[in-house]
Amino acid sequence: MNENRLISIYAVFFTFQVLHIIEEIWGRIYEMPILPFHNLETYLIAASTVVLTSGLAMVLMALGKPLGKKLTFIIAMVSGILNFFVHSIGWIATGNYFAGPGAGTITGVPLFISAIYFVTSTWKISD
Repeated sequence: MNENRLISIYAVFFTFQVLHIIEEIWGRIYEMPILPFHNLETYLIAASTVVLTSGLAMVLMALGKPLGKKLTFIIAMVSGILNFFVHSIGWIATGNYFAGPGAGTITGVPLFISAIYFVTSTWKISD
């Protein structure tokens, strides 16, 4: 697998990451009392930071910078894999989708799959 294919795989992951944030906004996850932000504006700042960091990592990876590949790997692990389990378990535990931890589960599935594919592909290239 070459670097261009890896960038394409990450672009798919990035797309699902943006869709995931849109779903979280639609599901009003920012209204959860346990989160450090309780309004839409603060949530959007946090979500924008994730998207900008992820996009910057993708650009660095496309430029062939080693830091880019490391950042994308970490972002895929945390944002894609951990996010899926937190939303899914939260939805099952509380039974609450709107204004609860379940918001994000629907796009969490393709986000998880694309993250796993990216992480395993990155792992194979680094060997």
